[in-house]
Amino acid sequence: MSAETIDKPSREQFSVGPYQVQHLPTGAKFGAYPGESDLCYINWGRLSDRCGARDYCDELEKIARELLQERPKY
Repeated sequence: MSAETIDKPSREQFSVGPYQVQHLPTGAKFGAYPGESDLCYINWGRLSDRCGARDYCDELEKIARELLQERPKY
């Protein structure tokens, strides 16, 4: 197991696009389909092999959901 410490994610770590937001440190992508304002799909990026990071993933999903709901609708 890695001794790597996972810091709590923040909104500043995300890039917001028209249909998805991306967590830059991990590459995880959270998207909404056109016309939708809520989370529709997730690509966990480099987090897919981290079993013990459930709280971290939950926090990423929460922030992504908020950012998707706040972005302009396309």
